[in-house]
Amino acid sequence: MLESEKSLEALLEWAERVKYEDFPADVVAHARMVLMDQLAVLWAGRHEREVLGLARWVQRRGTFSDPWWLALVLGVAAVAQELDEGHRESMGHPASHVIPTVMATLAEAPERTMHDVLTALITGYEVAARIASAGVPRPGSHPHGTWGTIGAAAARAVLTGAQGSLRDAVYLAAGTGLATAFSAPLEGRTVRNLYAGLSAFFGILACEWKDDVTGIFSPTETLFSDWHGEGIAEGLGSRYAITRNYFKTVAACRYVHGAIEAVEQIGEERRLDRSEVDAVTVETYAPASMLSGVPWNTLSSKFSIPYAVLCAVDRRARDFEAFHEPLELSAMDRAWLHRVHVMESQEMTRQLPAIRAVRVTIRFVDASERTVEVSLPRGEWDRPHPPEDLAQKWATLLRDYPGKLPSDPADLTVSDVRRFVQTWLEDLLTKAD
Repeated sequence: MLESEKSLEALLEWAERVKYEDFPADVVAHARMVLMDQLAVLWAGRHEREVLGLARWVQRRGTFSDPWWLALVLGVAAVAQELDEGHRESMGHPASHVIPTVMATLAEAPERTMHDVLTALITGYEVAARIASAGVPRPGSHPHGTWGTIGAAAARAVLTGAQGSLRDAVYLAAGTGLATAFSAPLEGRTVRNLYAGLSAFFGILACEWKDDVTGIFSPTETLFSDWHGEGIAEGLGSRYAITRNYFKTVAACRYVHGAIEAVEQIGEERRLDRSEVDAVTVETYAPASMLSGVPWNTLSSKFSIPYAVLCAVDRRARDFEAFHEPLELSAMDRAWLHRVHVMESQEMTRQLPAIRAVRVTIRFVDASERTVEVSLPRGEWDRPHPPEDLAQKWATLLRDYPGKLPSDPADLTVSDVRRFVQTWLEDLLTKAD
């Protein structure tokens, strides 16, 4: 057996045996933060066009009682706002695939406790993030809808009492990854959001079908262009992926956050006025350098460094509405965006995934220049947001939630989560009618 196969077996054996009591208190506390963050993001994303459209389609067939359909729509809503948390080492968003699955499963499992929910979340996140951190993404692919299905299946197995056969579900889920396109959001195509929903969908069905359909874990054939899994079991039980995540306070792709922060730092030295900016040069790592286009709709604006720079110059990048419907760019706005030049720095590309650096240089019309480099944008586990910033994010996104959620994630109960799922679905279906 290859070392990578031994490591995979060790990871899945851990996942089949781990219990809530095995998790350190700080891991549980952080998982609660991830859950609270996702609830807020889900509430904010419930009225997006693609979410409502899918809800109408499912409602016409009367199938929301099936957890896979609920997970599908929840998964789309989880990523629609581009405010969902992420994981730097895996270069993706584990919670957006795992939590919709957990919530849809909880809706049909009234006997499950908060301990069960957190065990499913932490386990699913750990399995997905560790496997993905060992992989090299396929050229041109988007991480949504690929390896996240593995985490969804693992979480479902834990929460339904099928933890002992978790590996069968994971092996089957590993063969259902989608052929995704990173260009989709750059072009404003919301199929990108559907990718995440389909991961939750197939994660649940992998658990339903595992006794009759056999799967295969062949990562370089189904998920990645290359995979080095020899070390994926290192630190099991002592180092948890969910505690090494990042949280967003800007409603845009993570790849633009560093540029926003750099512009904001320049703005602290000199008050910025777009009319006084002659040109902006943004040097960054290869994947981020692809975000160089002028957006035409809301989704593409979330994947545009020029637009993010403009928002930062105008001091509104941290206003969620800056990246929300309707996107209205005047001819002057579009002309200004062409002043922003984005290019790859090979040195920064070599630093991935540990460092996500960006260097922004603003040349002003008076011929002066300011340059700022950001190695890691705020929100990472090793450069976290202040707690009050996350609390403000949650309060803002949940401001019209008709129920009552505690402001402190430590106080979240399983009843709160159940009630949230019910309220979310009722509100969605009312709007979809």
